[in-house]
Parts: sequence; structure tokens; C-alpha cells
Amino acid sequence: GASTAERLVNLVACLWLLMPFACGQAPQMSLEAQVQLRATFGLPLARRFQECIDSVTACNVAGAAEQIAKVGNFLRQKLVDCPSGCPILQSQCDDLYTASQANMNALRATCISQNDFGARCQNLLVNINRTLEDPSFELGVVCSIVSPGEQLQRLPHCSAVATSIINTHKSLANNGSAWGSRDECFNHYCGLMSRFRWRIRPHNLLDKSAPNHMAGIRVLPGCEKVEEYPFDEVTCPMRRDIQGFCGCIDNIVPSVRGSTLLECPTRADEYFLFGRLGVDNIRLPRGCEASLCRQLGLQRDSVNCSGLELPSERECLAMQLAVVLHEACPWQNHSGEDHIIECLDGHRCSVNALGWDCCEAHRGRGKCPRNLPVMCNVLCSGSRDYCCGHEGDCTPRGCSPALLAEPLLVAPTTTTQPVPPPAGSPRQEEESGLNLRVPQGWWVWLLLVVPLVCGGTGMCLLWRKRHLLGLSSRSAKAANLVEDADSFGGFTKVQKPEEPQEPAAPIVHIELPHLPEVRPLGLELLETRVIRVHPWGAKHGFRVG
Repeated sequence: GASTAERLVNLVACLWLLMPFACGQAPQMSLEAQVQLRATFGLPLARRFQECIDSVTACNVAGAAEQIAKVGNFLRQKLVDCPSGCPILQSQCDDLYTASQANMNALRATCISQNDFGARCQNLLVNINRTLEDPSFELGVVCSIVSPGEQLQRLPHCSAVATSIINTHKSLANNGSAWGSRDECFNHYCGLMSRFRWRIRPHNLLDKSAPNHMAGIRVLPGCEKVEEYPFDEVTCPMRRDIQGFCGCIDNIVPSVRGSTLLECPTRADEYFLFGRLGVDNIRLPRGCEASLCRQLGLQRDSVNCSGLELPSERECLAMQLAVVLHEACPWQNHSGEDHIIECLDGHRCSVNALGWDCCEAHRGRGKCPRNLPVMCNVLCSGSRDYCCGHEGDCTPRGCSPALLAEPLLVAPTTTTQPVPPPAGSPRQEEESGLNLRVPQGWWVWLLLVVPLVCGGTGMCLLWRKRHLLGLSSRSAKAANLVEDADSFGGFTKVQKPEEPQEPAAPIVHIELPHLPEVRPLGLELLETRVIRVHPWGAKHGFRVG
């Protein structure tokens, strides 16, 4: 009887929520932990945690969630405070993996033995692992660089760094045009590029005191091509591609259409920011190419895009941005061999053996042969094969700075600020209204001044006429008139005046041991003699001598 009564009381208390722990209700997450989970891992994963907590009876999932939220929030705040330039301790990322994977698996084993870890909690573990491995999750990508594992099994690809940056921060496709000023926009996109350049070199993020598992890795796999192009944080706001992002490209990218599965605005965003720099696995989908080219053609003559030299729709389609390897405009360089052309897909063929149309089946002509190094802005055949010629024979085919990987800087301009006139100056009086007072008897002065002005003007005109007719001795002398005579009588001849000769300019030879590999050169010279050329100089046409 007594035991039955106790069980009845406990049952009633449980139904009225007066004794939740008597009913075996599991602990709940604090509000702070819920906020941290949403901010760090996103709302979907935070909901999976809550669903799991609500489904268990006594399993302490809430305690594990509190620990994961605490560690994740600490690392997320560190990325916010110092997006680049600060190393992260490997132990801190190890704590994240321990809390979210090792501890959760141990909790799962314990709770399953008590039959208190249902399908929702199993789904939570799957979502945790999926989030940590998601290339769009910035914290997971950074920690996989800092703590890649002994066998480097977690080391991300270069494209994962680019994807995580674009999906976490404002960019061309997601409200990237909402800026208070152009300078704010320039600094934002330069910050994204600086963050990317910092993270693709693993040694930048590693704690120097921790074991180095990546001693032979200079850059992340897939970033090798990016390292060929220089990046300078100081001159970045003056880059033409960065300035073109603000007001032009950031209005074009959101308008790119295609299949919903392709996510064309996001893919175009990735291409303009990082894909054109040579990042592997970041390409424009074929299903988005036509829409992007149409938008570039429509906006190329607009006010915001007029200085960016965007291609027309036909020119853009001929570039085949969806399939070209690493370079959007490979024709900026020749193939490096005589009579050999390089196609847009990388295939090389001889025009002597196979003809000039040998790239027809390989996406079109990409680079002209060395003996005809310039790709002209004229189509020779079809809709994508441009003619090749010598320098000076034709107008070279151009390339928009927004598509070039090599940084092009805006030429500096000098502006002068108008200086306001001092107080009481005539200009200030004119603007405020000048009060003229005509003295009495002004007509007497008018009668005296008018004849003097007219007489002086007449004398000047008479003197000028005599001078032109050669009637004055000064004009004859100035014109070098010489009196002479022969058997037919006297005559006057004109001698050509001797022109003073400028002294010959001295020849100065300035020899540079080598051209630096990072621009700018830092010199302004009229004439130089090059004795050795590095690959970067050869790429831009410098030759020995």
C-alpha cells in the first residue's frame, strides 16, 4: 500500500511538471550555450542539439553541448578579432575535435547501454561530423589546417579556404554592394584576399612550439598557381580588379541565373575572387556561363563599369571561362615555341602539321606561336579563333582587369584643392554684390580717353603693316635681307637664319644586375640595358640587351 501510494504521487508530480527530475528529465542547455552554438555552428546544428536533448531521459547531452559551445565560441571569437596575422594553438583546435567527436562518441556508447540515445541523437552525431568537414564552415577549415592529424587526413584543399571565406563573409553574391563608401568596399575585399593569402600557407597559422607535421608543405594543395601572382596589402586598394568589384561586379554577380542546383551567383562569386587566380577546383559551371556573359555584355558600357574593359557577350563566350585552365586570358603570352599554338584546354599542336584549325576540337585557340606572338582582336574563323600576328600589325586582344590574375594598379592622379579668396577680396565682393559708384563729370574723361585709345590703335596697326611689308630696317635685319647685284641689276635676297644646335646629350649606360621579381621596380629611367631576365620579366617581354 505505501509503495503504491508513493508511485502514484510521483506519477502525478511528473504529469504536472512539479518534479521533473523524479521523472528522469535530462539536463537542459543554458541560454548562453544556445546562443553560442547558433553563432558558431549555425542554426540547423543548434536545432539538432536541442532535438537530441529533448529526446533523452537522463543522458547528459546538454553538458556535452555546453562544452562544445564554449570551445567553439572561443575559437570563433579569435578569428573575428584577428582574421589574419595571428597563429592558433594546436591544442585549442584539438579541444574542439575532442569535445565534438571523441567526447560525443563516448557519451553515445554510455547512453546506448542505458537505451537512452535514440535516432535524433544518432542524427546529431552525423550532423556534427558533416559540419566540421563542410568546406563552407570557416572554423572547421581553419582548425583542419592547424590540427590536420598525424597523417594529414584533415588537411583541406585550397578551394575549401576560398569557399569558407565567401560563405562566411559579405561578398559579391551576398549583399556585397551594401557599403557606406568606396574606400570601405576596397578595404573589405582586400581584407578577404589578405585572409585567403594568409591561410593558404599553413606555417602562418601554426603555433611554432607545436609539432610540425607539414614541414615540406609551403602552400595548401591546389594553391600552387596562386603563389605565382604577387599580393601587396598596401597597394591592394589601388588594384583595378578590386575597384571594379565595388559598384560593377558586385551588381553583376547576383544577377547571374542558371539551375538552382548550380548556385550560379555563389559560383560566379568564387570565380571572380579566387578562381581566376588559379585555385584548383573553382570553376564557373557551364550552366552559368551564358548568363554571366550576357550580364557582362549588358553592363560593359555602364557608368560604373566603363573603365573595367569588360568583354562583350560574344567575346566572353569565346573566352570559355567555364573550361579554361587557370588563366581567363591565356593569349596575354605566346606558346613559347615557333609554329606551335596552345588551345584553351591546354592541348598543343603544330600549325605546319595540322593547320591553324587544330584547336577547333580543343575549346579554341588560347596562345599564339612564338613567331606570331600577338593575338589580334579580330576573328579569323568561327566564333572563338582569333588571328595571330606580329607586334604592331594589329590591335592586340585585350583582357579585363576583373578577369586577370596579375594585379593591375590604377594610375595615380594629382588633384588640387581650390584655395578660397581672403576676406575682403574682389572675388568675395563680387559674390556678395559689388556697389559701383560713378563719379561726377565722367563724360569729360570719356571724351579724352576715347581719342587716345583710337589713335594708339591706329599707330600700332600702321607699324605692323610696314613691318609685314619689309619697309622697316629692323624687319629687314630680322628677316636677314641682303642687298646684292648682278649683270641685270640690283636685287635683295633672303638668307636662312642659322639655327642654334643643341649640344648632344651624353650617353649614360645604367646596368642592372637583375630585374626584381616583385614590382614595382622603384626606378624611373629613360634607357636601360638588361643583362639578365627572370621568368617574371620574360613573361612581360623583357629581353637581354
